[in-house]
Amino acid sequence: MSTVRRPAALRLVPPRESESWYDVPRMYPSLAEQRRRGIEGRNEFLHPTSWFGRRVTRRISPYVTWAFLRLGVSANQCTLLRLILTVGVAAMFGMGGVVWWLAALLVRYVTVVLDCVDGELARLRGTSSPEGTYFDDFVCQVAGPIIFSGMACGLFRDIGGLHVVAIGLAATVGITLTVVQLPLARSVAYEWGLKPVSGGRRRSDLPRLVALGKSASQYLLMSPGLQFLPHALLAGILDAFVGPFALFGMPWNVRLLWMAFFATGTLSAAAVRCALTVRHGLHTQL
Repeated sequence: MSTVRRPAALRLVPPRESESWYDVPRMYPSLAEQRRRGIEGRNEFLHPTSWFGRRVTRRISPYVTWAFLRLGVSANQCTLLRLILTVGVAAMFGMGGVVWWLAALLVRYVTVVLDCVDGELARLRGTSSPEGTYFDDFVCQVAGPIIFSGMACGLFRDIGGLHVVAIGLAATVGITLTVVQLPLARSVAYEWGLKPVSGGRRRSDLPRLVALGKSASQYLLMSPGLQFLPHALLAGILDAFVGPFALFGMPWNVRLLWMAFFATGTLSAAAVRCALTVRHGLHTQL
């Protein structure tokens, strides 16, 4: 009597140590493993993360990364999507009106999340490259000037006036100065062979007043990435209730008033950091 041999049950074989998880078909890491591996190897000195970024954005981005991994989206494609959305954010700001302002801020935060996702995709797939890093940094640097140009156009459509053009230009210049200072300091440090200490931190030997000026300017210097979002959101909500008003004989609104304060702050912060660098050394920037 012959026995019928049943085929052996199929089972998933874990990858060998020499393989990565993405080399094995249909093998994906768990969400916890994805979070851990997506952050490993990240240079916190070159790309510092704010408190909100660590506590909120970095908790949202793994879910988007999980979806992009299964859709086959590459890190550079994610960065390109972020650039397209950034231009869309500027166009939404340029439409004018509080509704478009608030909608643009929402899409802007989506680009902030994607800024985390493209790096996680590159680290998880092992596709990190100098070209990808350059593309990512390029999009980060141009985002601020593009967005603030759109803000200025939208406010000009709402209330008009040469003072709106002046404030919008000042804000765009201020945000540009803040985004170029740190990369410029790093390039000069590389050219002169200056190396930061472990972790990119060092005890400051600056006078207390100078150190206070450095700390006060640090917050505004981080504003191209995320910090201006809650301020702009609050200004848009207040503007929905207050509306336009006259100030100094010219039409204003809360959003324009916020942009005027932001322009003053960014220009002042850039001037303080430049003066500290010239007077006390390049390490005040690093």
